[in-house]
Amino acid sequence: MDEPRSEADTRLQPSLFDVDSRGRQLKGWTNKLIWGDNKLILSSLKNGPLREEIEAQGGIKLIYIDPPFDVGADFSMDIEIGGDTFTKRANILEEIAYRDTWGKGADSFISMIYERLVLMRDLLAEDGSIYVHLDYRVDSLIRLAMDEIFGPINFRNSIIVQRRITKNLQRQFETIQALNCGNDTIFWYTKNHGTRFKPMYVPMETTKPKGYWHHFWSNADRPTMRYELLGVTHTRGQWKWSEERAQRAIQNYQEYLEHSDVDLVEYWNTTGEALEFIRLSDRFIRLSDRGKVENWYPPAAKRIADTIWTDIHAYENEKV
Repeated sequence: MDEPRSEADTRLQPSLFDVDSRGRQLKGWTNKLIWGDNKLILSSLKNGPLREEIEAQGGIKLIYIDPPFDVGADFSMDIEIGGDTFTKRANILEEIAYRDTWGKGADSFISMIYERLVLMRDLLAEDGSIYVHLDYRVDSLIRLAMDEIFGPINFRNSIIVQRRITKNLQRQFETIQALNCGNDTIFWYTKNHGTRFKPMYVPMETTKPKGYWHHFWSNADRPTMRYELLGVTHTRGQWKWSEERAQRAIQNYQEYLEHSDVDLVEYWNTTGEALEFIRLSDRFIRLSDRGKVENWYPPAAKRIADTIWTDIHAYENEKV
């Protein structure tokens, strides 16, 4: 039985995760694990008394769903309690729900997920995101549905996550019907196209301790970013940076050549690891008879993440 706190909180606004001496949250939103029909639960979150509390906390910023897209799979699970393992099998209501949902093929699955995605869209904050984990069976169909619900302009990425294959039974055959499926897909959509995010970083697979030079030309096509640089002017494509920034990087490199007798990495370190450098190189001249304009990339232990996520696994396949 809950007991009142012995002393009043003197702060004007307690934080979202204030807890008492026993770890119970005192105020604000609490994590909730809800068992039941997710359509009914989503509807109650959208239209019920919790909606006001959700909005007061800034709305729902992120939704991740992993629907049981593997038709015909066993939905039982093992649960460990006090050192003993029990198998929780689907009850009669769950069996009926699964049969009604997927018993008639992919069209019934799409019908089921479509109305739930609409509810999720309405629950998302204006700067919220949704991630939907799928495999090859229905990913193309769900992509069309999500384009319709969220709008094609709000599609951000199709993220590839790796499956961990522990057994491969194809080795016993001389011929195979198809390649092993080694990945799943996560579709990322936002509610609004103008939402921006901070980049995510991952460790570099290979590092270059001395940094490296790379061509400063880009195949994007913005005429305002085409200007003369070190005697080179392109008629197509563009430079990567504004003219002011590029000229400053050229000056930085000239000062390095004139006043320093150490390598570029050491010079960059001693000047605060902030300077940028551009030079004219005669290596691999393709775009100009005069030379190749290059900018220098400093050593880095991490890079901005892309859509290939091989450092996590969707789940494990015991048999293939």
